[in-house]
Amino acid sequence: MEQTVFDPKILEKRIIETLLTRAKVLQAKAQYAEAETLTKEALTRAEVSTGSTSLVTGLVLMDLLDLYDKLGRETEATALWERIRNILLLATFLKARQH
Repeated sequence: MEQTVFDPKILEKRIIETLLTRAKVLQAKAQYAEAETLTKEALTRAEVSTGSTSLVTGLVLMDLLDLYDKLGRETEATALWERIRNILLLATFLKARQH
């Protein structure tokens, strides 16, 4: 019997994607608390597996920002936008250094 070997990084990214997809479904059903819980779980997984300043973490933050915007939670949304902005600036800086 042949064993399949899974790349843990790929598996973790798929888990994050699944959590975000489920969160969006819950948002569509106006189940915002549950959607927030899943999105925060995805954020924790992204930060642990790819780092707090990775683009993957930035994408998860954007989903959480979208949720907070829908709920009118401006203070929290603004704080997330600052984190996203810093991630984008860092990514731009790193890309520029490569050239």
